[in-house]
Amino acid sequence: MPHQISYLIEKRVIYHRFNGHITIDEIREGSAAAAELIRGGGPLVHDIVDASSVTDLDFHLRQLFTATGFIKEPQLGWMILVGGNPLVRFFATMLGQVGRVNFHTANTLDEAFAILQRVDPSLADWSPMRATLYPDLRRAV
Repeated sequence: MPHQISYLIEKRVIYHRFNGHITIDEIREGSAAAAELIRGGGPLVHDIVDASSVTDLDFHLRQLFTATGFIKEPQLGWMILVGGNPLVRFFATMLGQVGRVNFHTANTLDEAFAILQRVDPSLADWSPMRATLYPDLRRAV
């Protein structure tokens, strides 16, 4: 499965993991799923995008801009990219800048959790945050 998505914290934090070779169709599917979760949550829904297992991208930057409608959702809080090779990080950073999204990169999930706790004080009591990850996802990290 090229991507998995679910709430990490119900209606507040999404965990979106991409694996292997990623196509623009998979980005579109992931964007639609993220938009649905964002619309169902609130007041702000943060999106942790784990790209640590992405091997390559099979699309152009311009295609990424048109395939990621979820970044326009008014309830989107912060988008945190975890891992990723230099091309993935560049694409995600450009998406954040062009889409005017609150965006940050992290090297690990623990670092992503710490960033979210810093930017959203309502998540300060979410500790230990890593314990909320599904065990199979945590082992894959």
